[in-house]
Amino acid sequence: MTELPQAGRQRDMKPQPATSPNAPAETKECHFFKLPPELRFAIYDEVLSTTDFVQDQGLEPRIVRPSLLATCKYIQVEAVPLYRNHLGMMLAKCTSGAASILMEFVELLGASQNDLHAERRLTVALNRQLARTRKYVEECHESAREELVDINRAVGSASLYLRMDCKTRTALAESLDELVMVSVALKSQGDS
Repeated sequence: MTELPQAGRQRDMKPQPATSPNAPAETKECHFFKLPPELRFAIYDEVLSTTDFVQDQGLEPRIVRPSLLATCKYIQVEAVPLYRNHLGMMLAKCTSGAASILMEFVELLGASQNDLHAERRLTVALNRQLARTRKYVEECHESAREELVDINRAVGSASLYLRMDCKTRTALAESLDELVMVSVALKSQGDS
């Protein structure tokens, strides 16, 4: 007599992998890294200079890292210095008399005060900007140095700057802006 399968009995259906576990994984060759470094850096520069670092989807706008930096570790290692330069250039615009750019940039980074990456980016950019301003002021006029020392003391570090209230940040940015404008005026008088 032939046995019939029992009603209601289910067969064990385990999902099978597409390939056997011992088969070598298929790897696609990346032709991007065969490009000369100069061309790769030009591509990074183009992507990073046209990327909008500000994302305004939630309640508060925030600075985001470009998705290019998330593609692989090798690209991240090569492109992060260029990314930091672009963030620094945003701060460098403040030397032309635009304290609002500095304030907007700092407010965006300060939106996530616990974000260590944001603090690190601001530290690099702010320290670079203060170093440029310090060098420029030292070339211009003796009295401006004292004001710069006060600004450096007030900022201390970028992490301290992030924790300042908005009124203090505004006053500091306006002082830095005023200092740069005075320095430019003194330098232009000295050049004439």
